Amino acid sequence: RTTQAVRWFQTAWVKTELKVDGIIGGLTSAALKEARLVGGQLTANFSLREFASKGNGDIRVDRDLVISLQELREAYGAPIAIRSGYRDPAHNKKVGGATGSQHLYGRAADLIWTRWPLRLDAVRELQLFSGIGYYANTNNVLHVDVRPNATRKNPTTWSY
Repeated sequence: RTTQAVRWFQTAWVKTELKVDGIIGGLTSAALKEARLVGGQLTANFSLREFASKGNGDIRVDRDLVISLQELREAYGAPIAIRSGYRDPAHNKKVGGATGSQHLYGRAADLIWTRWPLRLDAVRELQLFSGIGYYANTNNVLHVDVRPNATRKNPTTWSY
């Protein structure tokens, strides 16, 4: 379990690209110390805590997702909250998530915006995500992900 947690941290850390091997070597040790000093802050607007599963509390997030979310936040110019980040398998099942959901791999986030709607077409034009889902029954939730089987230029898109 510790090795897995170290791997997940190495995958999430955006300030230095760490080798994802589950070993706390020199670079990973320094990154862990820095993460503790900055309260788990990954970027100017997102922290590790925001991606924790609402099930078992584990934190797993892909650095590419974090970088893209930060770029989206800067383009949007207003706060964006993470409604759902990583989902452990039991929690994903409980909420009716897809069997192969990108949330299971830390590659997805459901976003809530506070000021004006994040339009699907506007987010698509930014070419930051390879998956974009729109919740038609809400005014303020958008799913974004960095799935490996689609491109940012031509993302998979859908509505719920």
